[in-house]
Amino acid sequence: MAARPSSSSRPRSASSVQSVSVEGSPEGKKKASVVSVGKRASNGSKTAWQENQNQKPKKASVVSSKDEQSKSSKSTSSQRQVEVPSETSSEAISEIWDGEDEEEAPLPVPEPNLTLEHLKVCQVGSSMTASHFTGCTRRSELTGIVSMKEDRYMPSYVLVDLFTRSRIFGTPEDLMQDEYIFVFEAMAMRTWMFHALMMDETAMAEERLDANLGVLQKCLDERIVDAKVPYGERSPLQYWMAVLLLMSMTGDQELCVAALFVTACLVFVTSSYNTPKTFRDHRLWAIPLRICSIGFMVFRLITRPESQELTVLIPILLSIFVILADFWNGDVQAIQAYRFMCSYKIIKEIPPRVFAVKRSGAAHLEEDLVGKRPRITANITGFTWARGNVLIADLNGILVELRRPRLDEWKVLLQAYQADFTKEIGFLSLGCYTPERPNYESMQPDIQESERKAIIRKHQKENPVTWSMVNYWEKAPYGSPAAYGN
Repeated sequence: MAARPSSSSRPRSASSVQSVSVEGSPEGKKKASVVSVGKRASNGSKTAWQENQNQKPKKASVVSSKDEQSKSSKSTSSQRQVEVPSETSSEAISEIWDGEDEEEAPLPVPEPNLTLEHLKVCQVGSSMTASHFTGCTRRSELTGIVSMKEDRYMPSYVLVDLFTRSRIFGTPEDLMQDEYIFVFEAMAMRTWMFHALMMDETAMAEERLDANLGVLQKCLDERIVDAKVPYGERSPLQYWMAVLLLMSMTGDQELCVAALFVTACLVFVTSSYNTPKTFRDHRLWAIPLRICSIGFMVFRLITRPESQELTVLIPILLSIFVILADFWNGDVQAIQAYRFMCSYKIIKEIPPRVFAVKRSGAAHLEEDLVGKRPRITANITGFTWARGNVLIADLNGILVELRRPRLDEWKVLLQAYQADFTKEIGFLSLGCYTPERPNYESMQPDIQESERKAIIRKHQKENPVTWSMVNYWEKAPYGSPAAYGN
């Protein structure tokens, strides 16, 4: 493999029209301006690999000597204009193409012409390790909300890219055609369970779980609600604190003692049932306590004559109402959310840490909540996408569901970008696919080199938007766009 030449030693390409003007001044200063019209095979971009191609006697390349003439005469002229003969970009690429079939030559890549209608997204988080966020989540005992500790670096990104590139740009309509860009929905509860199991070495040893796939599959086997709907995650202790205050207003000593006893029981249930194995049962154990509390309040209203006074009657009735509201906003919601409970089975792994899974349960999730989205293609997974398939990724320790963005979501991002050009919109690159291996088929270990090159050429023709954003000169092993398919 030839080393990439420096900018000073790179040959000029004959694929674009160049205009070079040299101005002289009394101080001997010179100014050079270069105007390039054509396509991406531009000046200063060829490498030693392309020089070797030009040295082959297969095709003769046109070399202009006017640059040397301008160098020898620019000290005696105040301004000279030198024009280099032009060719089309496709002709220039065909000159360095080493294949026998001209139809298999790589497609020319145009230089991007970005306007205000183009969304530009930058890559972030490239320095994070695979376990960067492991162990940084916690679940609130009262609200049931999973939050992250603030002791970790958290870059701002809204997109996930499975292709290897350092920039994403284009109009919303163009970006809709890129099948490697995804939006994500964090799976908060499964991430919390995943971290808890990863930090518990004893549990991993007892269940003989593999740290790579075993722990993840264990978390995906749990039937929980991943949809963003209320499912009774709050503790009954939240509503009960209002009941305790109302009981103290009655002046009834027996009611106050009973309320304190129930409070202590709810505190114990709330704190002890905040583990990945038991968090779903905390409301179930609180049901008898709340029902007995309502019964005792009604009993005191019937047997105690002083309870007929408004100062006692109103707090008791309000307490009963608060307990019933807790049943409605907690237990009833848990029953209604049961149809969204689901688990997953890993079908295929896409290195690194992207998984195609099959969902069991939540059959109407797409129709009710997710909505219609572009289908994930076989280039990503290697099989035809079907109903119930889900793409899950481990983003440095955070489990997320990947979904292809809709056109309206692209337009929202563009509006946010246009509102403040100084605020960068970031994306996280997982690097599952590269220009050398652009789809799942090309990643097979036993694939022949000729088959891989044919796959690359076909992929370039079918996915021009994706390839237009590939930074060739950083990623190409031979330093040339044509090198991927050559």
